[in-house]
Order: sequence, then structure tokens, then C-alpha cells
Amino acid sequence: MPRQERSDVPNWSIDIAAKIARTPVAAYLSGSGSSQYRQVEWLKVGQVKNPDLQPTDLYLTEADPDSNIAKAVIRRLMDKAVILQTYQPMIEELAEENKGQFAAAYTYSSVTRAATITDIQADQCRRYSVGLREGPNDFGVGLGVFVEDTGDFITSSMLNIIHHAPIKEIEELYPQAVLI
Repeated sequence: MPRQERSDVPNWSIDIAAKIARTPVAAYLSGSGSSQYRQVEWLKVGQVKNPDLQPTDLYLTEADPDSNIAKAVIRRLMDKAVILQTYQPMIEELAEENKGQFAAAYTYSSVTRAATITDIQADQCRRYSVGLREGPNDFGVGLGVFVEDTGDFITSSMLNIIHHAPIKEIEELYPQAVLI
């Protein structure tokens, strides 16, 4: 039986939070103490597609069971992340074929956003690793390429997902990972 997306925080609050996050104090509160953290700009996605360019959905990941509303408001308090991994050669091929850039995406309350990531290195197995902080709600996640011309996010065909990774251990366990 498929799980239902849990959605306790209204979508309009995410739009407002994105605007507020551009202020210095708010950027501090929404950031992370991790050296692997990168502030990114989240852009609305027109459509999520698979590598065959057919419409699809992102993978549903579960909420941090220890999270609360305070962590949703002050994102710096979030202490777990979902780690997504995909292979660099696949991403390079997708990016070249579709004239896109490597990106991470999430879907929450039926709205998908993507952020391009340019300062990432592959590990010795040629994998890109990206961590998205987990809050009190389920959300969809994916790695792939964002095509700015169309607003489409094209998912990678291979995705490894590690749930509830402690942020304080990411640097040791996934040294090449970027946390967003």
C-alpha cells in the first residue's frame, strides 16, 4: 500500500520562507553549521520527467521521526538529512543530452523545486552525494538535471537513498557530499 504524503506545513509558508531566507539573519537561521552546507536558490519546476522524458514523480522520503515544528521554522536546528547518491557519468550524459545542469529537487505539497549544484565533486566510486535536511513532513526527493529553458527536472535513473543520516556525521561518512 503506498504511503500518503504527510503535509502539516502549508505550501504558501515555504514561498514566504524562501523570500525571508534571503535576509542575513534569516540566512543564518535557515543555514547549517556543517562545513558541507551550501546556500542554494530553489526554483519552481514545470514538470518532473524520467530520462525517457516521460512525466514521473520524485521518490517519496519519510519525515524525520524526531523532528518538530520548531525545526521546520528554524532549519538550522534540523539534525538529520536524507542522502541522495547518483553516478556522475549518468548526470553528465543527461546534462549534455538535455542542455541542463546537475540539480537536486524536492516535492512538497504538490510543488516541486530544484536547485542547481555546481560546486560538487564525485567520490572515488564516481558518485555525487547530496544531503537534503529532513523536517517534520514527508517529501519527494531526486537528483538529476534542471533544464532552465523549459523549467523541467529530469531525474537520474539510478538513485541511492539513505534516510535519517545525522548531519554531524555526514562529513565523516560522506566526505564529498554537499548539504543543501
